[in-house]
Amino acid sequence: MALDGCSLKSKSTSTNGPNDPLILDDEPLPKNSRVNENQSTREPFDVWGHFVKLQNHEKSECKYCKKQYNATRRNRTSSMRAHLLKCKKISGVIDTSQTTLSFQAKKANDVEGEFRNELVVANFSIERIWMALARMIIVDELPFRFVEHDGFIYFMGVVEPRFPVPSRLTVARDCIKLWLGEREKLISYLKLGQRVSLTTDTWTSIQNLNYMCLTCHYIDVDNAKSNDVALDYLKKLEIKDGCMLGGRFLHMRCVVHILNLIVQEGLKGIHNSIVKVRNVVWYVKLSPKRMDRFKEAVEDEKIQSKSLLSLDVPTRWNSTYLMLEAAEKFETAFDRMHEEDVEFNSYFMEVDGNGKHKHIGPPKGEDWVNVRMFCNFLRLFYEVTLRFSGSLFVTSNTYFCELVGIQNELHRLCGIDGDPLLKEMAQSMKEKYEKYWGDIKNMNLMMFIAMVLDPRYKMKYLKYWFNKWYSKEKAEFALKLVRDALDELYAHYAKGTELSSASGNGQVTNVGSSVESSASFPYDPWRIASHKFDEQIATEDDNECTTDVDKYLNEASEKNREGFDILAWWKLNSTRYVILSEVARDVMAIPVSTIASESAFSTGGRVLDPFRSSLNS
Repeated sequence: MALDGCSLKSKSTSTNGPNDPLILDDEPLPKNSRVNENQSTREPFDVWGHFVKLQNHEKSECKYCKKQYNATRRNRTSSMRAHLLKCKKISGVIDTSQTTLSFQAKKANDVEGEFRNELVVANFSIERIWMALARMIIVDELPFRFVEHDGFIYFMGVVEPRFPVPSRLTVARDCIKLWLGEREKLISYLKLGQRVSLTTDTWTSIQNLNYMCLTCHYIDVDNAKSNDVALDYLKKLEIKDGCMLGGRFLHMRCVVHILNLIVQEGLKGIHNSIVKVRNVVWYVKLSPKRMDRFKEAVEDEKIQSKSLLSLDVPTRWNSTYLMLEAAEKFETAFDRMHEEDVEFNSYFMEVDGNGKHKHIGPPKGEDWVNVRMFCNFLRLFYEVTLRFSGSLFVTSNTYFCELVGIQNELHRLCGIDGDPLLKEMAQSMKEKYEKYWGDIKNMNLMMFIAMVLDPRYKMKYLKYWFNKWYSKEKAEFALKLVRDALDELYAHYAKGTELSSASGNGQVTNVGSSVESSASFPYDPWRIASHKFDEQIATEDDNECTTDVDKYLNEASEKNREGFDILAWWKLNSTRYVILSEVARDVMAIPVSTIASESAFSTGGRVLDPFRSSLNS
């Protein structure tokens, strides 16, 4: 990171006393800093506010405890700084190993902005404070210079006088140290054999430099050929159990991206009514004077809506929905401007060189009817996209439920005869839907398995809708695909559990067998009888529920009540379904989208802002 060393200031502490907070200079600047170390041979003034020089400036003595240290240029001031942090003669400096009971703020249930106080045993640790400060700088995106602000220095002097406020260079190094520590934690975690899925995303800076972001979730191909290369590479990795079941479930498309393509297909032949609304919104927002006249019309019509007009962006279909939703509330205000505003009418009367109107509009009564119809139509996909884009709750188990709603709505709209425009839009979207979600063989079966592992639905929900949509043969084929995949997945996890159990039990001695072997009976009728009984029990179990999957599917489904917590259910029932709960844990961790809700609608890509693009290594 580029740091400006020229403006590093040294604050005078000649008036420092035993009760003042310690503000210490840091180590010398790096060699590549723009500050020339030879410009001044004077030792850092902050430390010398607490020491006196002795014996031709080769020794220094603490003003408080009289302890002496070497003070040559070679030794610099590191030992003196360390002494100040533990000098018992300075008021407020106590044994750092002394623990106290205190309340610390802990995040409550991973909800942003919500904290609870928790009683902990704490002791003073400069290292912990430095790391906490570095974390604050990173999380809150503060500049490194923040620690040199007078307000922060005064605040820390009041909160903890023993804490030496670091320089911005130290904070920068601590941020790197914190990052390296977190990276090592991640590497250690992945070495434990934990299954991960990966998502990749690319960012572009203003210098047209590309960056890849890799997140442990699952792979999002985003229909891009460049991603296919990475996908093929992962499939070729010869790592034991690196790709589960030969990578059959590795390829998964981002649901939000597909939904975006479906809606964009429907909006290709955009209606003149939408163009007219866009033009009147553009006219109003073109200048402050026109906006003032629009506000006057709103007041005259006594419109109480607090919505603000917004223009749409071609690459963001949700912006079209938001524009129409806001504009339709001001229909009467636009009508008043059409009747009273001469400039408004002149704007729509302008013609180009071919004698055609430059701007279509303004919208009439029929146009506003169409606009409301479009709003109702797009609202469904807008809300589904928000639910798909959630990152603080499980989404994989609701994937199929959302598809059911989308497919049923498109099917209904394709069958209506009253509105040819809406029917045409629905038909074009249905074709795009069928391309991606029409054939179960082209879909990742993990999403159907997630539905089955929801105790409210199980296989019954899939069976109901497959029988509604498909022929009997196709429905049975689809159900068999899902069940076979679940059984295969369960067997894969069961095999891993058996291997770990065998490894853990390898050193256990079977006391009973050792006793029997010591007897060395040539013939044991009791063992033969027990063995025959075990064979009979095994035969009977083969005809009954032999796995967690059978037991789980044969039990009654849970009630579909409001606020059902699927993760809590599996945690509670993990002792009953030992292996299947492990499968559910990994499947439920799969997000159906890699896109956060705030950027879910953008097809223009993510671009780093100028500030982040200006940072260098």
